[in-house]
Amino acid sequence: MRKQLMTAVSVMALLAATSCQKQATSMSAKDLKTDVDSVSYALGINVGDGFKHDLERFPGDTINKDALIAGFTEALKAVDEDKLPMSIEDARNVMQEYVTKVRDAQITKNRAEEEAFLEANKTKEGVQVTTSGLHFKSIVEGTGKQASDTSFVKVNYTGKLIDGTVFDSSIERGEPAVFNVRGVIPGFAEGIKMMKEGGKAELVIPARLAYGDGEAGSIPPASCITFEVELVQVDPEMPKRPGMPRR
Repeated sequence: MRKQLMTAVSVMALLAATSCQKQATSMSAKDLKTDVDSVSYALGINVGDGFKHDLERFPGDTINKDALIAGFTEALKAVDEDKLPMSIEDARNVMQEYVTKVRDAQITKNRAEEEAFLEANKTKEGVQVTTSGLHFKSIVEGTGKQASDTSFVKVNYTGKLIDGTVFDSSIERGEPAVFNVRGVIPGFAEGIKMMKEGGKAELVIPARLAYGDGEAGSIPPASCITFEVELVQVDPEMPKRPGMPRR
């Protein structure tokens, strides 16, 4: 929630820095006369480059840019906060209520989609549904060691949303990932412990065994996620840290 509200602030900064539009005289690099002009323009370029994608990530419907710019201009020109048509506190409440409303709607939608996806997936050949609700399907049976809660594992994986969007992939990065089984989401840890070295499997992880109603990077709240996983090695040799220089 806080991250999304900060995004809203960033969007305001972006549009204010890059939009003269109807409310101010247009200015370009060729109009810079003084050091202050140049640093002001540079600040606009820097802010614009840093936040140009924020508007696309803002939750809900497309933001009304004219209304946003009007609100920013009002705040910028106001001599006193008391003179603003909308108080700072009210503005924050409006943003928070909007983001909460959009997020709640997204959670409801994602839960319904998860239910339908899991119902269909559990009928597929080879899919095991564990007591916790994890869907596990072995693609290649491994023959090596099996991991425990305390194991470190080396794995190749691709993580996707149920619409097929890839949100993470060690394969795309070009090298396996190494981590402790206790350090990952419950559904992934459970699936890894069902495998043996050399094995490959498909995991379908309900939101409650993943990130719940929270967000994680590009994973929306209440998302059911899937993984194609290869267990390369259990307890691989860890790289040694370089020794501290002696005096």
